[in-house]
Amino acid sequence: MHLTKPEDYAILSSSGCTEIEHVDDTAEFNHVVKSFGVLGLSAEEQNSIFSVLAGLLHLCNVKFIAHETVADTALIDPATSDAQNKAAKLFGYSSTAFPPSTLSDPAFVAVWMSTSSRKRCSAV
Repeated sequence: MHLTKPEDYAILSSSGCTEIEHVDDTAEFNHVVKSFGVLGLSAEEQNSIFSVLAGLLHLCNVKFIAHETVADTALIDPATSDAQNKAAKLFGYSSTAFPPSTLSDPAFVAVWMSTSSRKRCSAV
């Protein structure tokens, strides 16, 4: 899933707090996995959930820049294209099926993700 430390993700680090004193993140994660099992989620379903969450972490690292010649248009900052590619793969798409021109409109991304024909986990 290409995950690193919490500080590397804009959505997690924006508050400046990525650690809670006396909380063991590994133990908490293991509790979540055990709870998923108790709920009857298969390993494949759990992996689908974790893939979506990891994809969102990467997608939130995508930054936009103003298009130089087209007014009111933004493009993905090439410096963050790696985050875009990782998110696309975690969502089950190739980077060519997840083009920068459509990603420049956040409303389109929300609609595109919700209407995609890609098979989604029934728990998501």
